[in-house]
Amino acid sequence: LDVDTFQIYQPQLTVARKLLSQVCAIADSGNQSLDLGHFSKVDFIVIVPRSEVLVQQTLQRIRQSGVLVDLGLEDNGTAYQRAEKYVVRLDNEIQTKFEVFMKRVKQNPYTLFVLVHDNAHVDLTSAISSSLSHGEPSHGLADRVINCREVLEAFNLLVLQVSSFPYALQTQQSRISSSNEVHWIQFDAVDDTASEDKLYFGLNEYSKSLQWGVTSPLLRCDETFEKMVTTLLERYPRLHSMVVRCYLLIQQYSQALMSLTTMASLRDHSTPETLSIMDDLITSPGKDKNGCGHMLVIRVPSVQLAMLAKERLQEVRDKLGLQYRFEILLGNPASELTVAKHFVTRLKAWRGNEQDDWIPRTYQDLEGLPCIVILTGKDPLGETFPRSLKYCDLRLIDSSYLTRTALEQEVGLACCYVSKEVIRGPIVALDLSEKEHEKANGSENDADELLIDLDRPQSNSSAVTGTSGSLADNGVSSSSAADKSQKQAPSLNFQMVAHSSVDEGSYPEFTAGETLKQECDSLGNQMASSTTSKLSSLSSVSQTFRWSGHSTKDSKALRAALPRIVILSKAAYCLLSSQKSGNLPSSSSLLPHADVSWLSSLRPLLHKDMSSEEQSLYYRQWTTARQHHADFSNQGEASSPRSFHPRRLLLTGPPQVGKTGSYLQFLRILFRMLIRLLEVDVYDEEEINANHTESSEIAQSSNDHWPDIELFSKMSFDLSVHDPKYRNISPVYTEQLSRVKQETSKEMKSEEPKKRETVSMMLTKYAAYNTFHHCEQCHQYMDINPAAQNLNAVKSPIFTPSSGRHEHGLLNLYHAMEGISHLHLLVVKEYEMPLYRKYWPNHIMLVLPGMFNNAGVGAARFLIKELSYHNLELERNRLEELGVKRQCVWPFIVVMDDSCVLWNMHSAHEQSSQSLEPGGTSKNVSLKNVLQHIEATPKIVHYAILGVQKWNSKLNAKKTKAPFSRCHVRDFILLNIDLTQNVQYDLNRYFCEDIDFNLRTNSSGLLICRFNNFSVMKKHIQVGGQKDFVVKPKIVRTHAFVTKATPPPEMPAAFPEADL
Repeated sequence: LDVDTFQIYQPQLTVARKLLSQVCAIADSGNQSLDLGHFSKVDFIVIVPRSEVLVQQTLQRIRQSGVLVDLGLEDNGTAYQRAEKYVVRLDNEIQTKFEVFMKRVKQNPYTLFVLVHDNAHVDLTSAISSSLSHGEPSHGLADRVINCREVLEAFNLLVLQVSSFPYALQTQQSRISSSNEVHWIQFDAVDDTASEDKLYFGLNEYSKSLQWGVTSPLLRCDETFEKMVTTLLERYPRLHSMVVRCYLLIQQYSQALMSLTTMASLRDHSTPETLSIMDDLITSPGKDKNGCGHMLVIRVPSVQLAMLAKERLQEVRDKLGLQYRFEILLGNPASELTVAKHFVTRLKAWRGNEQDDWIPRTYQDLEGLPCIVILTGKDPLGETFPRSLKYCDLRLIDSSYLTRTALEQEVGLACCYVSKEVIRGPIVALDLSEKEHEKANGSENDADELLIDLDRPQSNSSAVTGTSGSLADNGVSSSSAADKSQKQAPSLNFQMVAHSSVDEGSYPEFTAGETLKQECDSLGNQMASSTTSKLSSLSSVSQTFRWSGHSTKDSKALRAALPRIVILSKAAYCLLSSQKSGNLPSSSSLLPHADVSWLSSLRPLLHKDMSSEEQSLYYRQWTTARQHHADFSNQGEASSPRSFHPRRLLLTGPPQVGKTGSYLQFLRILFRMLIRLLEVDVYDEEEINANHTESSEIAQSSNDHWPDIELFSKMSFDLSVHDPKYRNISPVYTEQLSRVKQETSKEMKSEEPKKRETVSMMLTKYAAYNTFHHCEQCHQYMDINPAAQNLNAVKSPIFTPSSGRHEHGLLNLYHAMEGISHLHLLVVKEYEMPLYRKYWPNHIMLVLPGMFNNAGVGAARFLIKELSYHNLELERNRLEELGVKRQCVWPFIVVMDDSCVLWNMHSAHEQSSQSLEPGGTSKNVSLKNVLQHIEATPKIVHYAILGVQKWNSKLNAKKTKAPFSRCHVRDFILLNIDLTQNVQYDLNRYFCEDIDFNLRTNSSGLLICRFNNFSVMKKHIQVGGQKDFVVKPKIVRTHAFVTKATPPPEMPAAFPEADL
C-alpha cells in the first residue's frame, strides 16, 4: 500500500516564509517587543483540542518532519520517544504540563519559544465565564493558557494561533493585530498551473462542482430522507430532530445492508442514496487485488447516539457475516481508535514495514481499510482522513448547526488534495444546453414536490440514485441493485448468515419505541419505492464522474487522489448551493460563530471577490465578542485603543490544506535565520610575504604579557607588509627585494582581482553590532540619553571613521565594552551626518568640513589626530593650572575601523608530553579586556603605536609566534598623539594611509608594537567604505614627498580604511 510520507510542498514553504517575514516585521517595528538578535535557539510546544487522534496525528507529523533534530532539541535516537512532550492536549492535565513549559521559558532567556495553538477556534470560552457558569471542566482552558499573564509578558515567547475558521478571532476585541495575520496563498483549482500533480479541493470547489451539469454532484441532498424526517417530526413534535434523524439514519443503513445481501424485499425501505453508498462499501474490496476499499464517515454529534449507531450497525453486520468485510469504528475525540485484530493484521500487511506492536492511531493509518467511521463530538477537530475516504454523510447536521464556522467545519471533513485530471475532466465535459439550464433552474426551487423530477440534471438532483452509484463504480442502477446482490450472494460467501433471523421482525428495536420504528418503516416503504420505480430513465442522462477512475479493475484507482462525496441535510445543501449573483454562497452571510454577534443589522454584504484578508477586516469591523468569549475582556478604554498582543500571530488557511507542515517548516527556517543572525562573515586570509620577514634574534618568552621596552627597542622593524589586503600592492622596498617590485607589478597586471576569502563565525556576547541589533541591555545606548556615558570610565577615547555604513557599520560597542561607559566618537562626512545622527543619536559626531566630502580615509585620520592633539594640549593646560603635571595626562586614543567585530586572545600550549603539536589555543574576549591589557603596558608612553594582529583560521595551528612584533599595525590601534606630534597622516591618500604612516613613524625612530597574543576579526561588509566612493583625484604639489601621487581614477577610495 502506498502510504504518503511527510514532505513540504511549495505553497507550504511560501506560507512558512510569510510567517518568518511577519516575525521579522515585529522585530523591526521599533516597539522593542521582540529582539531576534538575542536568541540562539528555537523551542516550541503545540497545543491541540481534546482529541486523541489529533494528538497522535500531530505527533506523527512532528516525528516524520524531523523538526526536533533540525532544531537541535533532540537526538536522532531519542526524538521519536520524546516528541510527546512537545504536544499538549487541552484537558484537565494541561495546567501542570503548561507550568513546566513556562518554567523552561523563564529559565532559557536566549531561546525563542513558539507556542502553537492549533485549531484555535475550537474553545473560545473565557476562563472567568466558564468558572461562573460551572460548565464543562475543559471549557475556558485555552483562555487560561493562551491569555495568561506569563504568556503575554514573556519577551522570548511567540504565540502562533492556527485556524481554518478564524472568524471568531477576528472581532472588534481581537487580541491579534490584523497586520499579524498570515493568510494562505490564493489559488484556483481550475486555473492553477503549478508543477504539483495535485490541486486543493475545498469549500469553494465543492460549491462550484454543482455547476458541472450532467456530471454527478459531489454535494448532495437526500430529499427522500428529508421528507421522512419532516413527516416524523410533524407526527412526533416532542422528539428532538437530532434523535429522529439519527434513528432514521441507523435504520436506513441497516436495511440497506440487509437488502443488498439477503433480503431484497427491504430495498424499498432505504433511500437510493443509502443503497448506493452501502453497495459500494460492500463490493469495493472485491474489486481490488489487495482487498482495499472505501471509508464512509457518518457524523453523529451526540456521543450517546453515536455509540448507539455503532452498536446497532455492528450487530447487523455481524449477523450478516460481514465482520471480515468492513470495520465499524467509533471516532470519539476522548478515546483512541479501536480496530479489530484481523483488520490490524491486514493494515500491517498492506503497509509492509510496520513493527509487530504497531496499531493504527490516526485516521490516516486506516488507508485502504473498508470501514464506517461514526465521527462524534460537538465539532470536527481537524483530524485528517485517508485518501480512501469516499463518502461523508452529514445528514444529521441540520439547521441547529448553521453558523458559518459550524457549517464549514462539517463540510471541511471532505476537503483534500485531488489529481489535476480529476478536476479538469468534468469541467471540459461540461456542455449544457440552454434547455438543460432552464430545467435546472426551474427545478431548483421545487421544494414541495414529493417525487423526484426525472428531467432534472444530476447537478441539481437532491436524490442520487443507484446509477449515480457509478460514482461508487458499482455499474448497476438502484432498481437492480438488490437483484444483483442476490445473484452475487454466493460469491460474497454469506453461507454463515441465518436468513430467518434477519427478517424485519427480528431486527433490533430502537429504544425510542416500536411506534417510531414502524413509522420509519412505513415512510421508507412509501417514499423509497416511489422513487426507485423511475430510476431506469435516469441512467441515460447520467454522464457520471467515476470516483474510482476509468477502470474498476485497476487497483491504483482506489489510491488515486479524488474528491469526496458529501451528503448534506437540506438546510446545509441550500446554503452551499445557492449562488447569488455577485455574492458568495449564502453560507457566508451566516453569523460567523456562536460566540460572536453582529454589531449592526445594517451592514454591507460579503462579496465573492473578497479575499480572506478583506473578510478579516470585515469581521473586525462588524462583529463583537459575546460576554462569555475569551476576547470580551479586551475592550479597551474610551481614551485608549484596544491592546494587541505584539508577539501573537494568526495563521489561517482552508481545512486540510497543509497548515501543520507549514508551521513546522516555519520553525525550521526561523531557527536557521536566528543562527544566521548570530553568524558573521569575517576575513580569513593568511599573511603574505612570509619569506620577506626581517629576522629578529631577540629572545622573547612566550609567557610575557607585556613587552620589555629595553629588549623591544633593540628589535628591528619589519618593513614588509603581511596583510593580505595588500596582495595587489607593490611590496615595500628593502635590500632583500631589490628586483621584486618590477616583477610583481607585471604579474599583477595580468591577474584579475580575486574574491577575498571569508569564513562564517558565530557572534559572541562580546561582539560589536550594527544598527539592526536590538536588546534591552543596549536600549539606552542606542537611544538619546545624554547621561549614558561617563567620560572618565575609560582612558582612551575611541574614534571610528565611517562612510556609507550608517546601518551596517559596527558602531554599537555596548557588548564589546561589557556595558561599561566609554567615549566613542564617529568621524563622518558632512553630507552623511543626518543619516548617522538618525541611526546613532547617542554617539558623538566628529563631522569633517565640507571640503573633505570627496577626500579619502587619509584625511579623516589626519583630522582625528590633529583634533586629538589640540584637545590634549587644552587638557594639559587646564590641569596644569590645577597642579597636575603635563605628563600625567593620558596621551593615547584608539582609532578603529567600523568593521571590527570580534577580539580573541591566544595562548601557547604548555610544553608537556601531551602537547607535542605546534600552535596554541584561543578564546573570545571583549574589547574592554583588550584595551585594559594594552593600556596596562609598562612605560607605555614610550610607544608611538600599539596594535594587535589580524585573525585568520591558521593562527593557532602555526608555530607559536613571539608574543610581540615590531611591524606594521592597522585596523585597530592605540595611537600616542603626543609622541607622533610631528608625524602626520597623508590627508590626500585614499588607501595605504596606515602603511605610509607606519613607515613615517618608524623613520622618526619611534616604536611600533604589535601584541601577537591578541587578534581582531574583521567583518566582510558589502556596502559602504571604499566600495561606494568614487575617487576624484586632484594634483597636489608637495616638496616633502615628490614620489607619492594620488591614485588613478579607476582605483577605489578607502573611507573608512576597511575591506579593500
